[in-house]
Amino acid sequence: MNQTSMPAAAVLAGSGLLFLLLALPLVAGRIPMNRFYGVRFREAFASETDWYIINRYGAWQLISWSVVLLVAGMGAYFLPLGPDWLVPLLLVPALAALASGLATYRFAKKRARAGER
Repeated sequence: MNQTSMPAAAVLAGSGLLFLLLALPLVAGRIPMNRFYGVRFREAFASETDWYIINRYGAWQLISWSVVLLVAGMGAYFLPLGPDWLVPLLLVPALAALASGLATYRFAKKRARAGER
């Protein structure tokens, strides 16, 4: 570990833990349809059933990326990273959130199209 490794490891692992904690209530189906917490796509508001299905899918996507971030955080802690690695590693949580959101958006759109037929 060096001076660059510690902040990168903390941001990666901390983001992974935060994503995990945010996703668990959605996976459990404990969050009813609301305007503040959950997947915010129009398709999720089509019905109560759609809300829970799309939010559960999105939560599993977030959990998958949480595992990646936690493992990356542990790796960053033990690897001797130079300063040129800091910025790319700090972008990883944003990319993970984006990938999770895009996968969920595609799922919601596909589900909506299947329901129209």
